[in-house]
Amino acid sequence: MPPINASIDDVALQKMRESLRAEIQRWKPHSVVLSSEMFVVPRQVELVRSFLEEYDCRILVYLRRHDGWWESVYAQAVKTVRKPPWEVGFEGFYRHHSKRPNYGNYLALLQRWAKVFGRENIIVRPYERQQNQPGLIHDFFKAIGQADLLELLEEENEKVNLSPSPLAIYLIDIYQRCDLKDSTVRKLVKNILKSHPAKGRQHLLSPTLRRKLVMEKMDDYALIAREFMGRKDGRLFFDPLPDPDEPWEAPRYPDGIQLVEETVRAL
Repeated sequence: MPPINASIDDVALQKMRESLRAEIQRWKPHSVVLSSEMFVVPRQVELVRSFLEEYDCRILVYLRRHDGWWESVYAQAVKTVRKPPWEVGFEGFYRHHSKRPNYGNYLALLQRWAKVFGRENIIVRPYERQQNQPGLIHDFFKAIGQADLLELLEEENEKVNLSPSPLAIYLIDIYQRCDLKDSTVRKLVKNILKSHPAKGRQHLLSPTLRRKLVMEKMDDYALIAREFMGRKDGRLFFDPLPDPDEPWEAPRYPDGIQLVEETVRAL
């Protein structure tokens, strides 16, 4: 991807538009789904509207409660960012990114897209197991008005994008900061992820911190639920809040010798 403020070449943009049009004409589908995580990046939504001006569009977004979202986005950043600008550990990551305007701000995200596409065209779904029954794929098809296709689906598979363990995240965070060849770091990351998957639901953050991350967004959740989902009670998520007294142990990280041992095994 080019930098956020980079201009888009008109010729390349027109080629993309013609390619999309040709693909649609070839298959003549009832509906087309364009999916990208980059849609959350604060670029000009007007460009998306212009690119798709000949089509009737709906915007579907899944929102994850912020305690799970912060854990997930941190793990993803550790896996992908070389020489990160934040300090080692979640606290450093949180301090760095919480200073960014609208980072993780769901309400601002929805309002930005609603301003261009119209609020009536924004479909909000909570990313939460009990609200995505019997599974996420089924929920998605129902959300886009294609429930009649559900009978063609096989039973949903088990989750394959498993989260790394706290130990794996720590090791990868260290490797990403090392002055090593990118190919070496990629090898280390790949092998560490393979050898240290999460065992069950291992929270990286304490229940007290997770509760705090949720509570500071409760007003936004209520507004989103009422204005974008028509829920008068203002409930966006149904799962119980993290209990500060629930059993939890802080991750135990290796000393220097263990770090060397893990590195040698990973290589």
